[in-house]
Order: sequence, then structure tokens, then C-alpha cells
Amino acid sequence: NLYCSVGTVAQEDLPGHLKDSCSTALVLCSFKDSSCKHRCPKWAMAWHVEESVKPHLVMMCALLIWQWQELQDLQQELEDLSVGSDGVLIWKTGSCGQWLQEAKAKPNLECFSPAFYTQKCGYKLQVSAFLNDKGSGEGTRLSLYIDLLPGAFDNLLEWSFARCVTFCLLDQSDPGLAKPQHITDTFHPGPNWKNFQKPGTWGGSLDESSLGFGYLKFISHQDIQKKKSYSQNCVFVTWGKCFSILKKKFLS
Repeated sequence: NLYCSVGTVAQEDLPGHLKDSCSTALVLCSFKDSSCKHRCPKWAMAWHVEESVKPHLVMMCALLIWQWQELQDLQQELEDLSVGSDGVLIWKTGSCGQWLQEAKAKPNLECFSPAFYTQKCGYKLQVSAFLNDKGSGEGTRLSLYIDLLPGAFDNLLEWSFARCVTFCLLDQSDPGLAKPQHITDTFHPGPNWKNFQKPGTWGGSLDESSLGFGYLKFISHQDIQKKKSYSQNCVFVTWGKCFSILKKKFLS
């Protein structure tokens, strides 16, 4: 063979020779995983790679974009798997005293809970807290809101969102010493409340379903500081189902 450096090859060695060492064996481009379909003899492959730098670079960029999107999709799936789906959010924020110190340094500080679902294939919710409240009386109280998030099952659900919602700040005092004094507030959204329509369905520059709804004055800073079990470790429970079940499960 004109290009093969080996003159004679035994028949039983021919497959291995063609696979590993023959310069005339046809091979695929080393950028085959980036969609290059070029096939040529081994001796010509170096020339192909040298002459195809630009198209290979375009292929690699397209592959990286695809892989990045795959990673984003997998990350979203992982986040969805880690999201609670029993309608209950137990949001352990740590020291409320530390929260209040942060609020002094950042007056408009807003904190967000992990997202959660009301049930499997249900509504996706999130709680937000304004440490220095949201509105008049700034700097004296903690505001608490619940927000509807775009969920994976929105097209399968009935709208508007009409579940009873309860916020509860747990009193973690020893129940053997004194009756716990939990702070609770409950509301039931009306059918025309814009805050609880399907996210993204309202026109205009502001989607009112993303504004959230809750309590401007959920608890004052003074009340937090008075109660040691609040100020040391703040635990909010939000329930998107029935208050009687919440009471039985957490408050009894």
C-alpha cells in the first residue's frame, strides 16, 4: 500500500493492524462527539483538524450550550424533588435577635423561605419576611407574606388559589413549664383576589399574582424581644390546607 508503512501483514493480524496502526484505515474525526461527521484515513486526519478549526469551534460552542441547558434542567429537577409537597413549610430562620440586627443595617431587607407545594402536583408557594415591615411604621415590626410561584403543574390546577393559609410563629418554651403562646394568623383568599390568580396571567407591566399577600404587622420587634423563645430561635410554620390539621399537628 502506498501510504502504509507496513509491507506485509499476516491475515490473523490484519484486524488489529487496521484498527491500531494502519495509516490508511478510515477513522472518524476526534470532534465526532461535537457533531463532526468527517471520516478519512488516519494519515489525513491531522490535515482535516488543522483546516477545520473554525467549524469545530462552532460545534464545541453548540455542545457547551446544550450541556449547560441540560445541567440547568437537571438542577431544576433536583430542586423540585427537594421541595416539600405536603402543604406545610417549617421555616427555621435561626436567631430573630440576629435578624433584627441585620434589619438595622439593611432597612429594606427581605428574606425568602424555601419553596414548597401544597401537595404532590399542587400549587407552588413561598413565604417572604420583611424584617423592618413593609409600609408605614417601618422599623418596628415584622411583616410576613405568602407568594404564589410559577409551578410545574399550573396548567392542571384550578384557579384562583382558594386554600386556607395559616402563618404560625412557634413558641418553643417548655410546655411543662408554661402553655406555649404561638402567634397565628389565618386567611382564606377570595376568588377575585389578584394575588392568587395563576402566575403570569395578568396583563400590564406588573404581575399582581407575584406581589404576595399576608400581614403587614405579623409581630412587633418589641414582642419578639420580650419572648426569649422567639428571639433565640425563630420558627415559622405555614400551612396551605386546613387550620384544624395544623392545630392538631403542631399546636396541641
